[in-house]
Amino acid sequence: MSIFNVIPKLNFSKYKAAGKPAIVRWISHALADFINTRFTSETAMNIDTVTEATADAGVTIEDVTFKDGAIVSSLAAVSGFPLWNGIDPSDWILFIDDFITPAIDDIANGSMGYEVVTDAIGTTGIEDGLGGWAEINATNTDNNETYLASATESFLFDVDKKFVFKCRIKLTEANVNDAGWIIGVSDTVGADFLQDADTGPADSYDGAVFFKVDGTMKIQFETSNAAAQVTNATLADFASATVYNLAFVYDYNDGVTALVTPYVNGVAGDAHSLTITGLEEMHFVMGVKAGDTNAESLMVDYVAIAQERR
Repeated sequence: MSIFNVIPKLNFSKYKAAGKPAIVRWISHALADFINTRFTSETAMNIDTVTEATADAGVTIEDVTFKDGAIVSSLAAVSGFPLWNGIDPSDWILFIDDFITPAIDDIANGSMGYEVVTDAIGTTGIEDGLGGWAEINATNTDNNETYLASATESFLFDVDKKFVFKCRIKLTEANVNDAGWIIGVSDTVGADFLQDADTGPADSYDGAVFFKVDGTMKIQFETSNAAAQVTNATLADFASATVYNLAFVYDYNDGVTALVTPYVNGVAGDAHSLTITGLEEMHFVMGVKAGDTNAESLMVDYVAIAQERR
C-alpha cells in the first residue's frame, strides 16, 4: 500500500444489503464503485458495515464521511499517513519536487529555490531520466561535499501536527565503501553536515535524516534535538547502483515525546523517541560527500513532504 494512499478498495460483497429494496442495493453498489474509482489505493479490503446517519450528516464508511457523493471529512489519517486522495489538500503543507524542468545551471545559481553548500559544484544539476532526477556531485577530492537545502525553513516537528517524508534515491559508488550521502530535514545546513571523520551527521541539529558514511555499507537513520540524538546505524543494507525508497513518519504522540518511524522500501524500522520541546523549523536537505579521490554523485528521483497545516 502506498505511503500516501491509505484508503483501500472497498469489496461490496460483504456489505450487509440483504433484504434491502432493489433501489437501495443499486445505490449501495454505485457508492462502492464511486469510492473505488475516485478515492482508493491499490490495496483491497473488505467492509463489513455502512452506517447510515442523518441526511445532514451523510454516510460514514470506515471513519470516512460521504455526503452528496463526496468525501467531506475523515476521522483517521491512519496513524500519520496523509492522503492525496480523500483529504482536503488545503489541510496539509505539501512539498513535492520531481526535478523535471530546470536546466543544469539552475541549481548552482539558486533559481530552483535551493541553497547550495559545496567545495566544488561539479556536475550537480538535473539529469535525464523517467520523471526527472537531481544529480548532486562531490568532486574527486577526499571529503569534498555538496549539499542542497530548501531556501526557507518551512517544516517543523510540532506538538500537534503529523509529518511524512518520502524520497527515492540511488548512488553508484565510484569505489566501494567510499561515498557518503544524506537526505532528510534539518534546521542546520552547512559545511561538514556529514562530518569528515565518517561519524555521521553534525553533532547538533534539529531534524531527521537518512544517511550513509564512508567505510560502511549501511543505510542509517537519525533523529536529533540539538545534541540529543538517536541513531540506528544498521537500518538496512546499502548496495551501490540500487534504487531505494526512503520514508519516515512523525507522530506527535502525546505532544511531549514524538515517535518517528523510518521505512526503507516499505519496511519499517524501530520508532525513535524524540523530545519535541526546543525543536526549530527545518529545511529539506540532501547531499553527498566523497570518501577518497573519486567523484561521487547522489541521484534523487523525487522528494515528497506532507505536514498537517491546522
